[in-house]
Amino acid sequence: TSCERVMYYGRAITPEESDEDCRSKNAPPKGWLQDSSSSSSDVLQLEGVELRYRDDLPMVLKDVSWSVGSGSKVGIVGRTGSGKSSTIMVLTQLYKHSAGLIRIGGLDISKLPIAALRDGVALIQQEPHLFAGSVRFNLDPWGRHSDSEIEEVLAAVQLKDAVLGGDSSRNGDGRGLAAEISENGANLSVGQRQLLSLARAMLKNCQLILMDEATANVDFQTDALIQSLMRENEMFK
Repeated sequence: TSCERVMYYGRAITPEESDEDCRSKNAPPKGWLQDSSSSSSDVLQLEGVELRYRDDLPMVLKDVSWSVGSGSKVGIVGRTGSGKSSTIMVLTQLYKHSAGLIRIGGLDISKLPIAALRDGVALIQQEPHLFAGSVRFNLDPWGRHSDSEIEEVLAAVQLKDAVLGGDSSRNGDGRGLAAEISENGANLSVGQRQLLSLARAMLKNCQLILMDEATANVDFQTDALIQSLMRENEMFK
């Protein structure tokens, strides 16, 4: 029965973007959203955006229009079900908007390859996602950053000693950046998992960082640390 279900979903689910769809779209210019030199004064623009999850369901976002300038920190506030998380989903194209226009860094996201869009934006969710593997793999799965860069963000979120064991060795002995993280970060506390997610976002050095109730499940001290980093760390300015 399990195999039957896997085979069914393999046939029934349409991939987010086919190779043909990807080839029909233009990749963003090099360095897009990697620093404050974006050609657009508004990093994020929404114009008349609408979203429904299925054709037979009501709108969850209706005629939404707003913009965010470079260097701004903006909070979306509303009751449960008002569309806060749905806004995050549409900005990362986990769901495609039904109408309207969304620009990030001056580019229409519907005309960008999904992989390029998500690579240019950092997302920190309420439930952190970690994988079975090394600290390095969880923070830099594509191997784009040096050991010193990774250790710098770990130090910024006050996890260097806790995660690396006070040892920067990388000889595969379970310490340093080769230290193992269990599936879903089971060998870490909830706060440590969220701080690792924050470190991963900081390492990407994106101009747009999206946070979906990122401090909802953490203790007071971790919440205070995250708030302090968001206000004072150069990576968030």
